[in-house]
Amino acid sequence: MRKFALLAIVAISFSGCYQQLEVIDIDGFSNVEITLRGMKSDMQVEVYNPNFMSVEIVDAEVVLKLGEVEAGDVTLMERVKLAAGDTVVVNLKVATRQGALGQLLKRGSMLFTADGVIVGKAWGMKMEIPVHHEQDLSE
Repeated sequence: MRKFALLAIVAISFSGCYQQLEVIDIDGFSNVEITLRGMKSDMQVEVYNPNFMSVEIVDAEVVLKLGEVEAGDVTLMERVKLAAGDTVVVNLKVATRQGALGQLLKRGSMLFTADGVIVGKAWGMKMEIPVHHEQDLSE
């Protein structure tokens, strides 16, 4: 019981001192490949950790949209350690879902939006880093 109480006090202390992780830069859709199966791309997000504790980037909950239609997913390529006071590049993989190419052809627009959060964890706490990027691939 004492261990649980001590852990609760430590978690509350850390959560009060915690600062939001910051997106420094987003390197948009790169290495774009559009085929009959859809669109694939890479995306890089530079994240800064202003905290005194390291954070592990563990997931990406980001949706790829074509206009207002959910057209695909953005996934984390690999887990990344983000040291205290440091900056790291998070590599993401972008891919449209099956049938999205038809939507793309109907709309005649190539304006894609990646919107969601990158998820980090430290000391059992979940941290969400908002990510939003729009890019017109027809240019």
